[in-house]
Amino acid sequence: MKTTIRKANSFIPLVAVLLLSLSASVFADPIYYFSTGQSGAQTQIDTDHFSSWIVTPTNDITINGGIFTMKDGPKTIEPITFSLYLGSLSPTEIAAGTNSPFSFITLSNMEFSAQVPQPQQYDWHPFDVVSITLTNGITYTASLTSAAPDNQSEAYFIKGNDVGVFITDPIPEPSTYALFGLGALVMVVAYRRKVA
Repeated sequence: MKTTIRKANSFIPLVAVLLLSLSASVFADPIYYFSTGQSGAQTQIDTDHFSSWIVTPTNDITINGGIFTMKDGPKTIEPITFSLYLGSLSPTEIAAGTNSPFSFITLSNMEFSAQVPQPQQYDWHPFDVVSITLTNGITYTASLTSAAPDNQSEAYFIKGNDVGVFITDPIPEPSTYALFGLGALVMVVAYRRKVA
């Protein structure tokens, strides 16, 4: 009987440690994105206009795409694309479309609009790509482009057009808090059983 209790009790701290480790690992791994920093006036994105940024990281960093403060017009139907290129591309080179991005994501207007409650008002819009490591000292170009007509009711708009910066999302999901709390609860139960 005592052997059975000891086995059960030794299992409880193991579960608690695993739960705490899982929640701690979520806290330890922030997610990085490209962003404009949201300063400056709005810029239109359509067949005649786009936004691009050139960055050279000072250390290796893994990014998951871009998050931009954007909106669309009430009649926008064309998709929008976030692209990442190796090297420094001029606006002329991006417009020519002769360089292939090494990573990109295209959102249909329906996907873009579904990200926020009111797509015709400025809000955060994520462009998630597969995690990519940008290498220290290597230059990259990011861009947002669309074939939307050059008409305010049909185009996309983005706040700011300053140099791209990396931002992080340090806020854990509610499930992370639940996991952390469950691990702590199991540890308390295990301690009380040991004391008893």
